[in-house]
Amino acid sequence: MRKSILCLVIIALFVQIIVSDPQRVLENIFMPGYSTNDLDDLDPTFVKKVKKIIKIMESKGFEVSVSDTYRSKDRQVFIYRASKLKSKILRKKSGVTSTTNSKHNRTVGNKPASCAIDLRPAFTYSIEEKAIFYRTLRDESVKMGMRSGANFEKRKSSPYYKYNLGYDPGHVEISCPQI
Repeated sequence: MRKSILCLVIIALFVQIIVSDPQRVLENIFMPGYSTNDLDDLDPTFVKKVKKIIKIMESKGFEVSVSDTYRSKDRQVFIYRASKLKSKILRKKSGVTSTTNSKHNRTVGNKPASCAIDLRPAFTYSIEEKAIFYRTLRDESVKMGMRSGANFEKRKSSPYYKYNLGYDPGHVEISCPQI
C-alpha cells in the first residue's frame, strides 16, 4: 500500500515537472544547494550598479523583485541538468541556463560575491507588460556597462521570443573584478 502511494506521488511530481515550469517545481520541492536574493551577496562593485538600476526602473514606474543573487554550485549544477533534461524531453533547446559555472556562483574568501542577479517584475503582469519591463531593464543595464540576459540567444521555447528578448531576460551581470 505504501509503495503504491509513493509511486503515485512520484508519478504526479514527474507529470507536474514536465507540464509546468520544471525549474520552479523542482526548486520548491527538492532542489539541492541553495540560492539567495540578498543584495549583500553581490560583489561590492556590482551591488552599487544594481541599486542604481533598481532606482532607474522604479523611476520609470516598475516595481522590481530580486529573484536570485548568489547560487551555490550544487544548485547551479542541478539547474543546468534540469535544463538539459527539459531540452531533451521537449526535443528543442530550452531551459534557463547553459552553464555550470555561473557568475551567480562567485565567492570571495568563502563568502558570496556574485557578479550576476536575476530581476523580475514584482507583480504578475501580462506577457506584453513583462516584455516592456525586460526591454527597459536590458536597455538601462547596457547603458551602465552591464550585460543583459535579454541579449542572450533568442530561443523559440522562450515566451519572450516574439518580443526579440533572449532566453533569460531578467538576468544582469558584470565581468567579475579580479581578486
